Amino acid sequence: MSARTLIFALIAMIMAGGTAFYARTLILKERQANIVQANSEDEIVLGNALMVLVAKEPLPAGSFVQEGSLEWVSWPEENVMDSYITVYRDDLENDEVDQELRLAHNGAVARQKLLAGQPVTEKYFVHPGDSGFLAAVLAPGNRAITVPISETTGIAGFAFPGDRVDLMLSLKLKGEDMEGSTATRYASLTLVEDIRVLAIGQSMINEDEEPVVAKTATVEVSQKQAEKIALGLAMGHLSLSLRGLQDQVASVNQVTEDALTSFLNTGSREEEDNRNFTLDVEVFTVNGVDTSLRQQRTRTKQATPEPNVTVLRGGGAATNQ
Repeated sequence: MSARTLIFALIAMIMAGGTAFYARTLILKERQANIVQANSEDEIVLGNALMVLVAKEPLPAGSFVQEGSLEWVSWPEENVMDSYITVYRDDLENDEVDQELRLAHNGAVARQKLLAGQPVTEKYFVHPGDSGFLAAVLAPGNRAITVPISETTGIAGFAFPGDRVDLMLSLKLKGEDMEGSTATRYASLTLVEDIRVLAIGQSMINEDEEPVVAKTATVEVSQKQAEKIALGLAMGHLSLSLRGLQDQVASVNQVTEDALTSFLNTGSREEEDNRNFTLDVEVFTVNGVDTSLRQQRTRTKQATPEPNVTVLRGGGAATNQ
């Protein structure tokens, strides 16, 4: 092999080595750049990302905002609108920021329906003390009415805003007994069923979940139910009866047969379990006295046989009944 050939071979080897080294250097720099970029992106997402306040679960219009109703989620800055409630992740380490921006909405009412994951804005909520707050709580067509309560009629303070209750009416009735003398009787009846408690006293939220014995309870009812309650307050005393979570009818407007009409048309004793009222004789009775003044007189007349009249004639006797 000539010297010239050896020189060319050596030059080729040097160039190949240099090319390989240069290529390796470029690859390493590119990898390092990718790592730096990935770390930078992770720092943005996991470090100080922009967080937006959204609905954690669907919020129907008129529903109360509870502590778990809203949450913070990462959001691309280019898609954030000025009306969104935002904060950077690092700032959330300060509990005061969360208290001011998220927990400050506890006890507010949704003005309109919110979907899960939907960013919220201040216009979606009305807060206690704001004009129209109570009206925002009511379902369309419903009314709010306040009834007086005490420790006994108000379930010892264990009825909280948001609970479902029945309203029972206790009243006195006057009539005549079997001898025609004036008598007073007592009765209780379920006036309206499955209505929502809006406030106890002047509070529409009980953050401590502790019993509060107040003097009034504000409930949500239909227009017809409001009329019945107003009349019931004039007739007697109202008491709350707390319903279980699994014992709620589908509609707040669904009620039993009108209690007063049902009372005046009392049927047989076999129907007692299906009635929405109770008479005093079912609590205390002497010698099995009947269950209502009205029916007592009616049944007495039916039970008393008409007298037999005997007419004597010349050939025998004829009896007329």
